[in-house]
Amino acid sequence: MFRCLTCGSLGALLISALLLALYAGSVTVVATSVANVAVAADDAAADEAPAPKKENFLVWLYQALGWKYCIAFGVISFLFIAFVFKYSFSMRRSVLMPDEIVEGFDAEIQEKHFSEAYELVSNDESFMAQVLAAGLPRLQQGRDAAQKAMEDVIASESMKLDHQLSYVGLIAAVAPSIGLLGTVDGMVASFSVIANSASTPKPSELAKGISMALITTMVGLIFSIPASIFFALMKNHINKIIFDISVKGEQFMDQLLRGGK
Repeated sequence: MFRCLTCGSLGALLISALLLALYAGSVTVVATSVANVAVAADDAAADEAPAPKKENFLVWLYQALGWKYCIAFGVISFLFIAFVFKYSFSMRRSVLMPDEIVEGFDAEIQEKHFSEAYELVSNDESFMAQVLAAGLPRLQQGRDAAQKAMEDVIASESMKLDHQLSYVGLIAAVAPSIGLLGTVDGMVASFSVIANSASTPKPSELAKGISMALITTMVGLIFSIPASIFFALMKNHINKIIFDISVKGEQFMDQLLRGGK
């Protein structure tokens, strides 16, 4: 599962990088196309037109998005990258279900050192250790009581993991919504130019609103797609670990009931 998590995290990052590269190329094509259309229309209206001034890509992107959407997508990008790195490390199998806890607990009950086994898991904060620490003291009341105690801890810790991971799902949902808002905003700006113009407006005058409409939608999807993929991969990864913890906990309780054999 460690390799699964690593592949999932690297996959999300590689997809993000690929989409960003495609995005940069697409934006360049859109910028070039809009500039060419504007220049061609201006050339048709006038015999001589000034050569299009070369503009820095980042400056053009800022102007196309507008300061509001630059801030919005900047915050989203920072949070997404932070969540990817944080959850890729905190939700690893070696963190939630450490081998040293599983092997150490097994070794202690094999030697019938039950007090040492309880001390081992009670002093650890991992998911696996908390489950075992909850079930071991209840074993004197029967297997059902121990299993119920472990299930309560599993439900509680699972809810905490789902709550943390839900922020990635929120990014996947909010990013395209912001892009859609930018699309509507850009189209409204372009139609306002048409409505307030005494004559037919030049394409270059409409380019700003159209650029905002297209670029905000594209950027929103660029963040939404890798966020959705990362969310799905991490969700499956966590569910698999929770299942393994539940099965291993039951096996340990059965082993304790047999006297550590």
